[in-house]
Amino acid sequence: HRRHHHQRRRAEGDACYLRRHVRPKQTRLRRAVASSFVASEEDASYSIALEEDAFLVFRALCKLAKKPGDLTNPAVARGKTLSLEMLRILLENAGLAFRRSRRLGAAVSEYLCDAVVVCASQTAVPAAHGLALCAFLAALKNFRHPLKAEIAVFFPALLLDPLRGDAGDAAPSSATSFQRRAVLLACARELCRDPRLLADVFVNYDCDLDSTNLFERFVEALARVAGRKSAAPTETAATTVPSNTPHPPTHPDDLAREQSLRLEALECLGVLLESLRDWVAGADERASARDHRDPLETTERDDAASQDRPASGPGPAPDASRGETPPDTLAGIEAMKASKTEYQSAIALFNAKPKKGVAAMQNLSRCGETPAEVAAF
Repeated sequence: HRRHHHQRRRAEGDACYLRRHVRPKQTRLRRAVASSFVASEEDASYSIALEEDAFLVFRALCKLAKKPGDLTNPAVARGKTLSLEMLRILLENAGLAFRRSRRLGAAVSEYLCDAVVVCASQTAVPAAHGLALCAFLAALKNFRHPLKAEIAVFFPALLLDPLRGDAGDAAPSSATSFQRRAVLLACARELCRDPRLLADVFVNYDCDLDSTNLFERFVEALARVAGRKSAAPTETAATTVPSNTPHPPTHPDDLAREQSLRLEALECLGVLLESLRDWVAGADERASARDHRDPLETTERDDAASQDRPASGPGPAPDASRGETPPDTLAGIEAMKASKTEYQSAIALFNAKPKKGVAAMQNLSRCGETPAEVAAF
């Protein structure tokens, strides 16, 4: 009877302990879990609403920027410049959530590029041309991963061709043309200050088999402006340059403007070389640090860094499992560029002499040996 009494008292004590301590903790835990689920759902719905609002505002600004109207009307010109200025600020200050959003990235591709091209081609509002280029520059810096195909088209049309004088604008001796080219050189200088951007352009376009050499054309455009010869004030344009090139300026004021553009282009080339030197030094430091890190830590850091790295082209990437050099190292970039150069040489040979071109492609392992593989090539 005494043993039974002690067991009953112990059971009552356990039940009391459960009622006082354990069950309230379980209840609080269930409430905390339920509240966390509710909070996560509220945060998700709030972020979706913010993304929707950002999309609507961005689309409205792009439509307002490219809206047709009488550009001689001050109200229309102010509306266009104000919308472009807001787009520039929005793109320059875009956060991580904005840059990683697929919907907003598609909106940049669909609406911004069209608005920038329309505004950059309008000469009635000079401020709109500069703001359009600044907006495109901001998109190039922050959204070059989803805009790879668009950059391949609009980068030459907006920057390279007008800088080289191939866009069919007014004669270079006009003040408007000098002003536009000065804006282009200012944008080029801003690009040259970003070594990571220059490296990404080279890797994703100059080393991609299916892309044009944007970095090479960019350097050639700057070199062409820097090396453009000016005619003496007493000489005539017809006797100094061919008929298919823009006439050099002959007025003293035009000669001074042309000289300032040449100096600006030379300074851009100098800044570009300094940026590339800094990037190469940083790449060497990263490579040496990678060699001294733990393999597991190296893999985790490389995976985290690859999320922000622009997507490379569809060309064959080196395989690390077979001992090939990864494309984010200097040796890997040189190998990719050499592969594209050989491939382009083989294509040129194929266009001239198909039989020799096919043999060159087979030597590069770009074409098979069987008749079916050659026909498919």
